Amino acid sequence: MAGFSHGQLLALAYNDEAPTSTQLLARELIELRARPRDAFHTMEELYEQRMLWNALAVYLLDEETPGRVTKSWRHHDGEPCFGKTAPGERWFVVTVHLPDDRFEQVVQHYPERDWDLFDCPEMPAAPHWDGHTPEQGNARIRRFLLRRRERAAEAAAKAGSALAKFASAFAEAMSKVDEIRAQAEKETTTGGGDGSVR
Repeated sequence: MAGFSHGQLLALAYNDEAPTSTQLLARELIELRARPRDAFHTMEELYEQRMLWNALAVYLLDEETPGRVTKSWRHHDGEPCFGKTAPGERWFVVTVHLPDDRFEQVVQHYPERDWDLFDCPEMPAAPHWDGHTPEQGNARIRRFLLRRRERAAEAAAKAGSALAKFASAFAEAMSKVDEIRAQAEKETTTGGGDGSVR
């Protein structure tokens, strides 16, 4: 039944001559197509969760690297996102230029109701879209995150090396301080370094 059209499923679901099990299966398929889900979530729940995570990421990115994230009701060519729509049904586009040396772009569209959740600058039109596909956008984000992690590890290693050098220099300096202190105590008890006792 998975290959049946919606009309064919409706015909089976409400056909009194079809076996009851067939009718029930057809109705279940109609419901699944209307509200697809995995074992734990509906698609609506997954889209909502993704949107909220993206809004949070946009907020944090804009705080960390201002000017890399924008939102607009219009694409770069000035046309409204997804054409002209009725009030309350508009869409907007969020553009992120990943904060690394490649300055790669990723974009995502959202319905009007989510506009205020994306706390980033509004632009009259989105930046020029570079033509990337959703798969390419995902690969860019993955690559950015992995590079960022590698850079953090490199920075930690450099900091560890610098800390080790500092600790060595500090230990050497403290050793010299101890030598000077011991010499000063010796001079104090012996009377000044000329061997006479006072």
